[in-house]
Amino acid sequence: MDNIKNVIGSLLTGPATPDSEYVIPGRTYGEVYETAAGILDACGSAGMSPGEPVCLCTEDKVLVAAAVLASLAGGPLLVIPYALSERGVRETAEAMGVRAGLADREIPLPAGMRCITPARGRWRKAEQPRGMDDPCLQLFTGGSTGKPKVWTKTPVNVVSEAAFQAEKHGITQEDYFIATVPPYHIYGFLFSVMIPFVAGARVMERVVVFPREIVDALEKNPVTVLASVPVHYRVLNGEKIHAPALRRAFSSAGPLDRNDALWFYRETGVGVEEIFGSTETGGIACRCPAVGREILEPFSCVTWKIEDERLCVKSPFLSPDLPFDSTGFYTTGDRVEAAGSGFSLLGRSDGIVKVGGKRVDLNSVRDIIKRIPGVRDAHVFSLPGRKARDTDVAAVVEADTTEEELKQVLSGAMESYAMPRRLRVVAKLPSTSTGKIDREALLKLFAPGR
Repeated sequence: MDNIKNVIGSLLTGPATPDSEYVIPGRTYGEVYETAAGILDACGSAGMSPGEPVCLCTEDKVLVAAAVLASLAGGPLLVIPYALSERGVRETAEAMGVRAGLADREIPLPAGMRCITPARGRWRKAEQPRGMDDPCLQLFTGGSTGKPKVWTKTPVNVVSEAAFQAEKHGITQEDYFIATVPPYHIYGFLFSVMIPFVAGARVMERVVVFPREIVDALEKNPVTVLASVPVHYRVLNGEKIHAPALRRAFSSAGPLDRNDALWFYRETGVGVEEIFGSTETGGIACRCPAVGREILEPFSCVTWKIEDERLCVKSPFLSPDLPFDSTGFYTTGDRVEAAGSGFSLLGRSDGIVKVGGKRVDLNSVRDIIKRIPGVRDAHVFSLPGRKARDTDVAAVVEADTTEEELKQVLSGAMESYAMPRRLRVVAKLPSTSTGKIDREALLKLFAPGR
């Protein structure tokens, strides 16, 4: 704890090298601190009290880092929506009572919210910084269906994870990051904003998404660190990749296909480090099958155990909103088995799957479908993805309606990534002789040619 206090204290003192680039091209660490000062000034001028929530409505990495600094300094509580869509910002504002959105330019916001676009100011060391265990950041997940969940992060949570990952993976001020995931996603926030910032490294301004974009960025820039997700490693499989400076590659937000990892390793000589964890738990473990590390190896700062096949963890990264037992352990929704010095995954016990790196609650999708007029019953499950997607949501619906009519209704009820990509309407859900859902019969409905 004392070490993290020192790290946070050092961050709040001011930039060690104000003229060094943080976001490429040409945006410096000094600009981050000046923008943080501008946020504090703008929130004060707007009559906002310290700790009042402000919604992050930008992908600008300088502004994101500045907002974190302002929050650590005792300014606004930074709220990050699950998506920057109109729906995502509106639900976040409604859930938190947010009156202001933080953006790099004037943008339309839901009624009752004002847009704050901070000018630069003069950074001063905080006189009353945020308490180490007080909320400084709140992230929303599961907004695909119904109300989103909110997870609180403290200064200890945010800074200790960034500092730990930077130290474990040898990140220094010589490193140059690119990311294929935006900074409002917890993984993008950590690996394209916080880790580079804590380490004094540089990061590319653009979020590269398309295969040619990623390949060109790796070839034409001295990129040393790639932070990506399984869906993007999938589309890179088959591409010729020339990345002469690359030394680290990371993946998170879902299981990485082994063939995709091996292709990337053969092309670049760099094994992809898979980070296992969630928004609420932070990082728990890692593995790198391409270089023979098949088992998830828990991080040194994470204490873990297995009870009734469920993974239980205790670490400085855990959100204080989680239900802990009397000894400080949190029981996750992951089923695991011990293997070597770590564990391997058996699956989830709570109906949560990842689609394109976003969390989808299958039970919530089912409940929404069952509320549609004409629907008598529904079964929702996941299938291996098609067209470079890691997972597809599938639904078999017992109803007196058509698939097109169902899709039309569902499009207004949930985010697009949670929509069942494979949908069948039947007169009656297939069941076994004991009355249980016949999963084999359900799978046959999605066989090729059906």
